[in-house]
Amino acid sequence: SIYMDGTSMAAPAVAGTAAYVRALQPSLGAAELRRLIEYTATSGDQLKEQCTSGGAVDREALRLLFEGTPAQRTQVRAGMTLTALIYMDSDASVQASLDADRFSAAALRETPGDARACHARSLYLDCTGRPEEARQFIDRSVKLDAPNRHFWSTRAVICEHQGDLAAAIASLTQALILATADNEVTPGMRASLLARRALVRLRHGDRDLAIADTKAALVAVPDAELDDELMDLVR
Repeated sequence: SIYMDGTSMAAPAVAGTAAYVRALQPSLGAAELRRLIEYTATSGDQLKEQCTSGGAVDREALRLLFEGTPAQRTQVRAGMTLTALIYMDSDASVQASLDADRFSAAALRETPGDARACHARSLYLDCTGRPEEARQFIDRSVKLDAPNRHFWSTRAVICEHQGDLAAAIASLTQALILATADNEVTPGMRASLLARRALVRLRHGDRDLAIADTKAALVAVPDAELDDELMDLVR
């Protein structure tokens, strides 16, 4: 067999996918088609510096977007919302914000009882400076899918932005409980959650508990690069 790579292989793969998607949805314009391909790309560290999307084309995700079940379409749209929110830090911020709004709204409209749809909408609202509205949707997410630690982690961020530090601490505590029971959670992930809770506890006036969390984070990862504010607590 012959191993081939580079743009000579990437170009026909993406062009073929574009033709396939256009066959599914003939009304798509070139700009919209390009964004859909980028938003659904699967991320990979080895590709971050090699292409604009930082990922590989995902033909199956694009197929599900147009031919999948409502739940499958919501899963794809939730991922696209997250990618669009990342793009909001780029030169395409205005279009990315519009797309994140559109994708999350479409997911919620089609599957209002899906935790992923509520989560996607909460992310969009929080990233556009509306934590009070976001709180409604993230609360629905954790109610619909309580074992999902990612939802609790998002809830902590939103509660913190809202100024509800007690709720943020409670959300991080729940995320930590779920992380402890998850074999895929690395010590680094646990240390990150502990450090986040330590910072919120410090802001809340719980200095002793913040110190305990900081020490626990350093036990999990002795050489962890923590915020200077936390390191000052244990020096």
